[in-house]
Amino acid sequence: MALWGNNDNRTATGRVSLDKATGIVTGANLEDVGNGTKFGETGEVQVGDIIRFGVIDKPGTYFGDAVVVSIAGTTQLTIGSTMGLENAAIARTSFTATQAPKSTVLDSSFSENDNINDGAPEIKNLIKLQAFAGVSTTGVGASIVSIRTHHRSTGGIKAGDFLENQGNNIKIIGVGTATFHTNFPSGIGSDRLFIDGSIPGLAADTAILVANDELHFPVTIGATFFTIDPVLASAVSTNDTILMNTNFEHEKDHRFVIGLASSTTEAITAGDALQINRQMGGYARNVYGVASGGANDANGTVYETGVGWVGVTTYVDSEGNLRVKKEILVAMSGITTGNAPSYPNIEHAN
Repeated sequence: MALWGNNDNRTATGRVSLDKATGIVTGANLEDVGNGTKFGETGEVQVGDIIRFGVIDKPGTYFGDAVVVSIAGTTQLTIGSTMGLENAAIARTSFTATQAPKSTVLDSSFSENDNINDGAPEIKNLIKLQAFAGVSTTGVGASIVSIRTHHRSTGGIKAGDFLENQGNNIKIIGVGTATFHTNFPSGIGSDRLFIDGSIPGLAADTAILVANDELHFPVTIGATFFTIDPVLASAVSTNDTILMNTNFEHEKDHRFVIGLASSTTEAITAGDALQINRQMGGYARNVYGVASGGANDANGTVYETGVGWVGVTTYVDSEGNLRVKKEILVAMSGITTGNAPSYPNIEHAN
């Protein structure tokens, strides 16, 4: 039995269940339309392959890897160990198959067993801030919040953190910056931008960037439009995206906006306490087949590595930064890829 192969794209047909006491994996028969397995058939999982239970990409559930030691038929095979598997029951789940190095299955650092390695990163409380009292409130369905701190800073929050709103964690995609849309066109030379209601954080010292990065500042602010200085040098259309920047040098009073990836479900009023959270910890370590295309795509990123079978460890540190460690287990070319996720697109790997 070879220690590894060059195929990270075995066909994996159907769904499987595992009896952990015996190591027997049972697949559905072909009469179960769409779920029948074909163990041992050409191109399908073979003896010596690694079977991966579940889905590595979130939001799917990944149960871990095991080596196939025997195949009794198209609907039954046996694995050699459950050491690399999560504690949860495996029943009628999807699977993939790979010829990654077999040694990784018995390497505890790659195990999905929660008694050995941590699970997914957790979202934990970071800091409480205050909704700014000098501007409009953030209503239901809004994606901009104006915040005030006691120091001339953003309180340490960053893009990628979360605003807790009605029990939901909404990802922050901009700190000091946010975007909104116009709801009526404005021609060249106009001093007005039309909006649908008030915009939290919009003030005279807010930098407004329109097409071609034209810089403007609000002069008067109304409920349906605000005037700007200087006038527009480029036309603005309905539903154009406008960037507002409260990190500009005109920013005062220790206030700034945050832009959200999705809308609020509960209104935020002036003076409300705002809970900011951050994703921390967790641990994911998986083996990926990296071909030349994946290596080229990873160049210049935190995922940069050579070709071959690569062990990749990811976790989130206390500052909310993604940390990535790569180890080339087998340097080789000619790996057939295709299993999901494809390297380097592993940001959401379990």
